[in-house]
Amino acid sequence: MILINMVLLSLHVKRWLIFIFSIVLISALFGGISGHNDIQSRTDASTMKGNMRLTPSIYGSNNQDAGYVKYTLVMFNNTLLNGNFLNGNGLGPLGELYDPSNGYIYITDAVSNNVTVINGSINKVIATIPVGFTPDSMAFDPSNGYIYVSDSNAHNVSVINSASNKVIATISVGPIPMGIVYDPSNSYIYVTNSAPNNVSVINGTNNKIVSSITVGSRPTAILYDPSNGYIYVTDSNANTVSVINGTNSRLISTIPVGIDPRGISYDPSNEHIYVTNIISDNVTVINGSTNKVVTTINVGSYPLGAAYDPSNEHIYVANEESNSVSVINGTTSKLISTIPVGLYPRCTAYDPSNEHIYVTNGQSNNVSVINGTNNKIVTSISVGVSPLGVIYDPSNSYIYAAESSTNSVAIINETTNKVITAIPAGLDPVELAYDPSNGNLYVTDALANNVSVINTSTSKLIGTIPVGVYPESIAYDPSNGYIYVSNSESNNVSVINGATNKVIATIDVGSNSFQEAYNPSNGYIYVADSKNISVINGSTNKVETTINVGSEPFGIVYDSSNGYIYVTDPNANNVTVINGSTNKVVTTINVGSYPLGAVYDPSNEYIYVTDLSSNQVSVINTTTNSVIATIGVNSGPISAAYDSSDGYLYISNIISGSISIISTEKQVKEYSITFKETGLPSDMMWYVNGTKTFEHVASPANITFSLPNGNYSFKVTNFSDFYTTTNEIYVTINGNNVTETINYYHYAYIIGMVSPTNASLSVNGKEVTVSSSGLFNVSVTAGTYEIEATASGYISYYGNTTLNYGNVTNITIDLKPILSKSSSQSNTNLYLIIGLLASATVIASVIYLMRRRKGAEIMN
Repeated sequence: MILINMVLLSLHVKRWLIFIFSIVLISALFGGISGHNDIQSRTDASTMKGNMRLTPSIYGSNNQDAGYVKYTLVMFNNTLLNGNFLNGNGLGPLGELYDPSNGYIYITDAVSNNVTVINGSINKVIATIPVGFTPDSMAFDPSNGYIYVSDSNAHNVSVINSASNKVIATISVGPIPMGIVYDPSNSYIYVTNSAPNNVSVINGTNNKIVSSITVGSRPTAILYDPSNGYIYVTDSNANTVSVINGTNSRLISTIPVGIDPRGISYDPSNEHIYVTNIISDNVTVINGSTNKVVTTINVGSYPLGAAYDPSNEHIYVANEESNSVSVINGTTSKLISTIPVGLYPRCTAYDPSNEHIYVTNGQSNNVSVINGTNNKIVTSISVGVSPLGVIYDPSNSYIYAAESSTNSVAIINETTNKVITAIPAGLDPVELAYDPSNGNLYVTDALANNVSVINTSTSKLIGTIPVGVYPESIAYDPSNGYIYVSNSESNNVSVINGATNKVIATIDVGSNSFQEAYNPSNGYIYVADSKNISVINGSTNKVETTINVGSEPFGIVYDSSNGYIYVTDPNANNVTVINGSTNKVVTTINVGSYPLGAVYDPSNEYIYVTDLSSNQVSVINTTTNSVIATIGVNSGPISAAYDSSDGYLYISNIISGSISIISTEKQVKEYSITFKETGLPSDMMWYVNGTKTFEHVASPANITFSLPNGNYSFKVTNFSDFYTTTNEIYVTINGNNVTETINYYHYAYIIGMVSPTNASLSVNGKEVTVSSSGLFNVSVTAGTYEIEATASGYISYYGNTTLNYGNVTNITIDLKPILSKSSSQSNTNLYLIIGLLASATVIASVIYLMRRRKGAEIMN
């Protein structure tokens, strides 16, 4: 089934790129079936290291002049890193998710094995999170703030803490997990496993598997319906939707829908479920109250993802083959609009904070942002670049890289090794050739069936030349000033006169022609086609002969030191060597897995071959015609160029989206910087950021860098629950390894309640936020703290507390009211009256006694 899907996919995806990725797919069969939306991929095990740094090294040989990776240029953010870094650029965006707790958009990047984090407020990428192989879909659990990611090729689920954007756990599920959804009624997470045709049920409280539910054939997408508590699963091979009762986790119904259902979305305004059917190019609408189909809506070609926008009650459907988004009015169930987006849109997500819809474009490697108010494109966010052909221009010492995902040519300044600009080209630029007679750069635009002409002095596109069907390779012949373009689908070569930029001849060659090379010793053009090398006489533009080489010749390069032509054969994993004088095969050389590009380095007379599946470059000594070294590079090395001004070799890596820069100068000795961590939980990621390096690990206590002598500064990350007193570290390397210990401490907490709720609260003079119910929670380091609470009309509170690391102090503060002035005045008046009465009583008593005495005196 996977091979059939691969063939079907090749009918609507760029043939040449799928040809490459198909090999990666076939190799994945030996490790188990895998895939998403019929796109299967397998990344080399070395990419499991995520963003971890690999020490620059030469594998299989001690030959130092073979070279090593000195720099890595990350095309996504134009960052130059020391050494060989397996970076993730976000290539291959698939699923996406909105996190209401932080307002971020999370994008699964299937090729780089990362989750890209976009800040919806500014529509910028703010982080990438390494996860398992081929991440697909995501679900957010509001009860714990975690994001669950189905890693389809790793057969597990990665759990991301959205507060820290770190992976905190992985959960093993069934083979090829794809769809994933959260059920708030029981806090369970449901994951579709497309190979065993079941759904794994995860308890979000402890992240344990509690059961599995058998559903229809090849379950993919999954949805929770809050109106009835049911779970809906698209069974893509059965053309049905399985309905699960979330209360008892039992299958209660199956609903027939269109052909190959994949996407699913819920509309709460009418309690309808919308199911995208990719083969029948329509959307099935199910009434969630009756679980009956109410209507079917025709949309674009190959509809995949769907999302509901509550602000306008519209459903947005991504049509992969139409490069558009269909907009359905949920009230009328009518198609009301079609919005053009990037290449191969797959998934959609709604952000309620800005009422925007985010659409992942799988081949454009970007995300289209749609304003739901007017259904217009607001912006597009790049999440990756995939460089293909690369060439050196001696007139300006620039490196030019064809970027198929952005339909442009990037210009790299060899002095800084940074991208200085990008020039728009035709659709799907692949290879490049430089004509020194006019200073023009010629770029094959494979899907546009033409050649773009760029003036390298002005860095402007000055024209396009129509050629054959699917032009890929291109070569310049200095003897006549002609440019030869191999058209792989029309099985011929177009000959362009560089003086007029016109096609002057078309030469028939073998089928599936790929790369070309010019032999200055005889003026012949060598074209790699199906099992042969066609040899064209540049004087007559006729095929002189064909040379049988192997099963699938691809890359080709001429060696001026011996007059030989070297031809890569990706199917046979070897290089055929042809004597240019006799046009006879002299030998074959075994290299790495799936060799494609090749380049000649005149400084050491070596041939460098890019081995795509091995993620390495094989180095051939042309004197002995043997491999003397292999150099590890990034994922998917596909082509190479030599820079004569500094002797660097530029290797374009299509999967990792980077350029590996190889130096053949003597490698500088490096020493290790080891950071030892204490105090963190064993499963917690921690980070070290440096002026020239970046690395992270999950559970090991140590992080190690390899760097030459020099002065370096590093920063370690504080966390919400842990901190370190040595946040910034300065290290000097002087011929020895260095070890630094980073001590982490658990924050202490002062929590409690204050009354009245409008009271002002401070800890050591810093104001603390108090909730509307009077609750407060403060993170502090170990020590003694003064707590003050004040409120108008109440007696202030003053107190002290001492905390150790990780301690929690719970304080209840109940402020007492101050007696009012009127009450005091009333009391004063009462006391005055009582005093006056007492005085009057005393006076009356005195007068009475005096009168009695006086009467007594009279009687006497």
